[in-house]
Amino acid sequence: MGGDLQKLSRDLQEGGNGLNQELLRIIASIRGVSLDKVIEEFSKSIESGQKAALSERRGVDARQSQESITNSFSRLTLSVQSASDVFHRLQDSSQSLSHDLFSGSVGASRINLHGEALSQLVETMQGH
Repeated sequence: MGGDLQKLSRDLQEGGNGLNQELLRIIASIRGVSLDKVIEEFSKSIESGQKAALSERRGVDARQSQESITNSFSRLTLSVQSASDVFHRLQDSSQSLSHDLFSGSVGASRINLHGEALSQLVETMQGH
């Protein structure tokens, strides 16, 4: 994730104006292993860290995607509920209108744009 593993290992050995190389030699001496072995272990640690960082980044991306999907689904659910409420109100209004038209009783009711359009359609059908 952070760069080429071989370049990072080389930078580890050659960086610090020779100080890193000396510290690696001291570590190898204290542990009683070769300098190459210490460098190999550091390289494995670097590689492991890169993999862990990549895994963490993928986890964050996955969580963000899941949150986005969940939010989108919630908005869709609210929109569907709103549409359902509109259809229920339309059904109630049409049942009330049907009752008034076919029972012959007409009472005071609120007329809106759709009601007037329906009224005009009924008048046109009756030939007025």
